[in-house]
Amino acid sequence: MTPPTRIDARGKLVVPGLIDIHTHAARAAEGPGLVLQDGVTGWIDAGSQGADHIADTIAVARSAPQPGRVLINIGRAGILPDGDTMDLARADVGAARDAIAKNREFIVGVKARLSRDVAGANDYEVLRRAQEVATAFGLPVMIHMGQTMSPLPRLFDLLKRGDIVTHMFAPPPNSIVDDSGHILPAVLAARRRGVWFDVGNGQTGHMRWDTVGAIMKTGFWPDTFSTDWSTNSPQTGVIDLPNCMSKLLGYGMTVERGDRARDRQSVAHLSGVQRPRHAQRGRARRRGGARAAATGTSSSSTTSRTRLPDASGSSRAPPCSPESASRERSGSQWSNRWLPLIQGHLMANCSRSRREAPDRQRHLLSSLVWTVAIVGGLYGMWNGINESKAHRAQQATQLRWEQAELARQIIEKLSDNPKARSAMRDTSIGRAVASST
Repeated sequence: MTPPTRIDARGKLVVPGLIDIHTHAARAAEGPGLVLQDGVTGWIDAGSQGADHIADTIAVARSAPQPGRVLINIGRAGILPDGDTMDLARADVGAARDAIAKNREFIVGVKARLSRDVAGANDYEVLRRAQEVATAFGLPVMIHMGQTMSPLPRLFDLLKRGDIVTHMFAPPPNSIVDDSGHILPAVLAARRRGVWFDVGNGQTGHMRWDTVGAIMKTGFWPDTFSTDWSTNSPQTGVIDLPNCMSKLLGYGMTVERGDRARDRQSVAHLSGVQRPRHAQRGRARRRGGARAAATGTSSSSTTSRTRLPDASGSSRAPPCSPESASRERSGSQWSNRWLPLIQGHLMANCSRSRREAPDRQRHLLSSLVWTVAIVGGLYGMWNGINESKAHRAQQATQLRWEQAELARQIIEKLSDNPKARSAMRDTSIGRAVASST
């Protein structure tokens, strides 16, 4: 009998296996095994193939060491260098329906890639056809957004409850945030009716730090994390799913909120991928690195990196790194950057440096945590009181306006009625009527 392996999980998160809802793991036979090493125990291949070659991706999913499922590309030839649906005839509704009917066990949704270099001016019609296919089977549609030719609100009008918008941090044109830093009304409306928003880190043009910062300032958090993983991801800004999860914690996303996005069982409506039963019984959380320690994987691939790249190649130092901290101390954003750090506690490098620090430094950090937590709480109370006062003042102004409008209407009605005017001659309204005639 093999003796149990003891893993030092101090300062780390101990979690069940991860589910990655946007990968291209089925493009290579070795893909599923590689993501399993990263702690991914369930994955979805998001549109690598369409109806013509869907059997290839299903074969990889069928032989994978962990559960894998597939989104069928509405473009029947799958991902193409010259654009999946630049030729609209490739968005073949009949072919997609036939493929789903024959492989319903593994096909769990439809993928529509809508960028201008993928669908061009056909983006709206491509999405409409994808919905036509998906609705016939009660399946969701995942859309690849960002840099579309059609305005985003027009495309979002076609999305239904349970559909997924991936690459939610894609920069302009047609980002989910406008130039003034506000989330588009159509985006908020889509979330209210049950559309999901997914990270979809990606390698080129899908995630840029300035766009991430603008969206995070609004509090519009992702519903799910995903990587857009492929076999070369470890050599790009993607790296792996734990790395992609770590990035947003530097922007104030708490461990609890991030864990909900990672662990949403509602993802099962898309994936058909369930956690192993032993992993559903509970999890122990500790502050620290984002690596899934429960899988027994090494944390070296995450902790060895002191900078986090976005999909455009720009790197950003973790909020707790010495170079980032020293840079921010000299600027006006220093205090704003430490609050997300204290909320998150999730960068692996922070975890390692804290473990190696002397006890005195750890006590100082603990004191800083409590101080900022108290100040933040007091600020929140003060802000809430001011908002309540402003709301009451607005209500009072609205009531006065309504009373004045009612008095005006009464005056207008009585001004042409001699009997009523005589009866009310000695009242304040009567005097107002008299003065108005």
